[in-house]
Amino acid sequence: MPFDVADRLELTDRCHRYSHRLDAGDMDGLLELFSESAEAEFIHQGKSTTYVGRDDLRRLYQPGMDSPDPVRHLMTNLVFLEQSADHARTACYVMVTRKREGRFHLSNTLTYAGLWRKEADVWRIAQWVLTVD
Repeated sequence: MPFDVADRLELTDRCHRYSHRLDAGDMDGLLELFSESAEAEFIHQGKSTTYVGRDDLRRLYQPGMDSPDPVRHLMTNLVFLEQSADHARTACYVMVTRKREGRFHLSNTLTYAGLWRKEADVWRIAQWVLTVD
């Protein structure tokens, strides 16, 4: 089935809203992007931690939001690996910068892999894999 351009634009917008809400410390706005039962897997130095549901996702994101250093998550190279009327798979690269001593410095690079599902005409993240390079 060919992809729907309007859906693809909405998915792209929601991917970028993820970064904006995360960097703004907007936890409620960030969690709204996820389904109620979403799963996120954080992989760092070969260790994997899984978070299930919005309440558990708060544990993943709260420490970064509590940091006194401003952060920017810069998404690049967003690709659609799969798309249908009710689900899509995306992947992208991410550069994380932190402001220290008045300047932003590269902190980390990651990849995000997402499974999106359309729920009541709204695209939400059902599964999100964050892998630190």
